[in-house]
Amino acid sequence: MIIDIKNYYDNLIKKLNKDISNLEFKPKLSTIRVGEDPGAISYEKSILREAEKLNIDVKIKVFEKNTAEEEIEKYLVQENKSDTNGILIFSPMLVDFDQKHIFSKINPDKDVDGLSFNNFKNIFFEDDYINLPTTATATLNFLRDNFNLSSKNILLINRSLIIGKPLAMMLLNEDATVTIAHSKTLDVKNMMKDFDIIISAIGKAKYFQNVELKNDALLVDLGISEKNGKYYGDFNKDEFIDSSVNYLPAIGGIGRLNACFILRNTYMNGVKNDR
Repeated sequence: MIIDIKNYYDNLIKKLNKDISNLEFKPKLSTIRVGEDPGAISYEKSILREAEKLNIDVKIKVFEKNTAEEEIEKYLVQENKSDTNGILIFSPMLVDFDQKHIFSKINPDKDVDGLSFNNFKNIFFEDDYINLPTTATATLNFLRDNFNLSSKNILLINRSLIIGKPLAMMLLNEDATVTIAHSKTLDVKNMMKDFDIIISAIGKAKYFQNVELKNDALLVDLGISEKNGKYYGDFNKDEFIDSSVNYLPAIGGIGRLNACFILRNTYMNGVKNDR
């Protein structure tokens, strides 16, 4: 069965709209993009669309790809001191210098995409997970709101700092049993039949095909990649149309929530930090 995330998305927007309408201030997000990366531009547009629905101001700054690191850092320091509630630097930045150094300069109280290591402690001490990587946060919230995670055996195929590692800890906090697989794990396909929930984010088009899975297993596809001008997930969506496996596709799935969670973090920062 293919899972349709539309109702969850609509309810999320509705709740955020209600919460934001009760504020005495208008949340503000500052975005920084370096270069003309198509993915970053697409994400920027989706954030603007969602921000308009939620009555959140977005200040956009675009630097040329040959901009000096010092210039970007100077602007970032300025935004850290401003009245904005959130700062988002689109990745990848089309530059040669150390991007992690730039990310580390974001004020942790405004770091809506969790790019600064200073915010990883939130995984251990909070259950709202503000200012952590949004794909991990959106995935956790969707799963927690729709399924019982306690005692579930979960296979997480990704160990990155923006998905696998933070999401693994979040799932452990929900009393799930988590196994992390990665590029060096042997025979991942054969492992899948033993898990209640599988979350994949390897980014290889239709990499997993005709894999044996448990009846009624939940499969969350987070991997998006381009092949011959089209975008695909890690799994072949067509295999699950009449299947007993519950499949949340990569295209139109969790990715649709990411912009909402950037703006949700912006709103929550404003409330938490008293604007």
